[in-house]
Amino acid sequence: MRIGEIARMARVSVRTLHHYDAIGLFKPNLVGESGHRIYATHQLETSRHILTLKSLGFALEEVGAALNGSAFDVLLEQKRQELLLERNLLDDRLERIEQAFLQEQRMKEYQIELKTLPSARVFSARGTAKDYRHVSEPMRRLFKFVEQELRSQQLESAQPCVVVWHGDYRSEEQFTLEVAMGFKGEPRQPSNNEVNLTELPSQEVVSTLHRGSFERFGEAYAALFAFMDAEKLIANGAVREVYIHVDQDEEKHVSELQIPVRKA
Repeated sequence: MRIGEIARMARVSVRTLHHYDAIGLFKPNLVGESGHRIYATHQLETSRHILTLKSLGFALEEVGAALNGSAFDVLLEQKRQELLLERNLLDDRLERIEQAFLQEQRMKEYQIELKTLPSARVFSARGTAKDYRHVSEPMRRLFKFVEQELRSQQLESAQPCVVVWHGDYRSEEQFTLEVAMGFKGEPRQPSNNEVNLTELPSQEVVSTLHRGSFERFGEAYAALFAFMDAEKLIANGAVREVYIHVDQDEEKHVSELQIPVRKA
């Protein structure tokens, strides 16, 4: 076939084939004495492969190297895997953008309240966690101590479980947590040395309800601190978290976060 024929069948311009010849990508089978480029019929398949690879995003240099080095179906599989990986990365990025939109919407829904907490007699147990990512196990252990004491004294709990964070629990260093529960009735001194009969003091706090996973408490704290900045309030004591409702579906958890405050 002459260059015009293969150009028509391959759906490319003669100028493009001249360019492919010049860069060594797609050379004619032979060049006649008059300078006419003559192509073998099997080269039509090669031209189709070149156009396919170009449409898939291969640069001409990559097309030449690919045609010389690998079977065409292997090249297609390689490109397919690359595109699948790229799509997964884009899907992940889009999901994170959607989550960011949802987070901003939730931030607008927090209702911040400035109130005074009354003092409350409680059974409490204290323990330590090495950092904020390892609180579940010590919290469960302390809660179990307090719950057993209530049960042994046949006292009914009077409020949801409260966890008091002593020190800056947002740091990476070890901190102390205190699990406390109020009760109805007259208590005896605890029989378990791990449990104390004590009083949570009256405090002025900023508080907000948080609905959903404990992992998203950071959103609620951000809303509380933004309110404190606007009202010129500063933290004045240990943060309290009140677990009002704990559900198997963590998105149905209901908690109240309380930060003791005073005027700056």
